[in-house]
Amino acid sequence: MVKDSSLENVADIANDHVPASIKKLHRVVIPAAVDSTQQEAILLLKKLKIVEDDIKAHELCTRREYARWLVKANSVLERNPKNRISPSMLLAGSVVEAFDDMSPEDPDFWSVQPLAEAGLVRSKLSIKSSIQNETVNYLPESFISRFDLLNWKAQLDYSSIRGIEEKMSRKKVNLMDVKAIGDDASVALFMDLEAGDNSVLRKVFGQSRRFQPDKPATIAQAAVALTSGRMTSAIITLLSSMEAEELSRKVEMEVIRSDLLMRGDIQSFWDVKMNKVKACAIEAEKHFQTALLNLEQQKNLQDKFQGEYF
Repeated sequence: MVKDSSLENVADIANDHVPASIKKLHRVVIPAAVDSTQQEAILLLKKLKIVEDDIKAHELCTRREYARWLVKANSVLERNPKNRISPSMLLAGSVVEAFDDMSPEDPDFWSVQPLAEAGLVRSKLSIKSSIQNETVNYLPESFISRFDLLNWKAQLDYSSIRGIEEKMSRKKVNLMDVKAIGDDASVALFMDLEAGDNSVLRKVFGQSRRFQPDKPATIAQAAVALTSGRMTSAIITLLSSMEAEELSRKVEMEVIRSDLLMRGDIQSFWDVKMNKVKACAIEAEKHFQTALLNLEQQKNLQDKFQGEYF
């Protein structure tokens, strides 16, 4: 969940470590540039019909958008039933709304609800029974944080391993702000943080020792996350299959064309068309000449009548 006060908190923490003579830091919004890796990820997702064609890569990504794309990417690309989110299966039967601000009338309910049903997102379905009356909102129009961006994705990419929690709790994550990661972080997230150059973290945010978990992510960063990890090989396989099908269609069309040419069907088709055109032209010429003859006769009659009258 994105906290509106996150950037101000960072500024307050920073002020605790600088001389009082230095003025308080102010929030500065810097337009996000889109690099070639992000552009490629966007193009791939558009080609696979996972994201909309009119998205703007440099804009911040909302929680609504990321849930929609994450579930769709998983449905299109995931082949392992163990890691697949199936809305039809998860939502079968009676459904208890996971969030107070996401009703079935919302078009993205069918993306957000499955994430809660699968346990990837904290919701009314996962809180303790003693606080079931607590209001839990999804905040669909808020921007997705870096933490949620990776935490949700990691839970789909990494399978849980027995004893991994104890192992991960003793590992030292190479991030300066690792303590800023909340207690609700999944083991899968820490597995990704420890994956080095193969991690989704590195693919999305590059070489950085600061995670800044509450910082909002851009659509371009979300695209890289969606095309990284387990989905990389799945995308390559799917694109290869699509290219093979396209090539097969072209070959088949060329075979049909060659066959028609050899049989003379195409030439016969156009000969028939040309004969019809010629016949129409001849008929039109006849009508034209007839019209000219009628006009000439009418003119002669008119001249004769005028001569007799005067």
